Amino acid sequence: MTKQTGTIITIVAAIIFGCCALSSCIGGIATFVGGGTYTLGREVGSLPPWTGIFGICFGIFFVLIPIALWFFLVRGKNGEGAAEVPTTTEPPTS
Repeated sequence: MTKQTGTIITIVAAIIFGCCALSSCIGGIATFVGGGTYTLGREVGSLPPWTGIFGICFGIFFVLIPIALWFFLVRGKNGEGAAEVPTTTEPPTS
């Protein structure tokens, strides 16, 4: 895999997981400040504020996925997949 392909995969994953992270953090913060409610059939209730911490943690996890992809797919790659030419200082022997 070339550096360019790894970069494209990382950018696409960052966009997808960025949307997930944003919605998860917003939901977690809303629940944490007391806005979390649920409806199960006729039963309506509110979530305890501490459950919002899980949404915030999932949001942070979704941010770490593209960083990990970049770390493993892009960082440390040399060029566009070109073969390395060995360089020696010794004269050829015949």
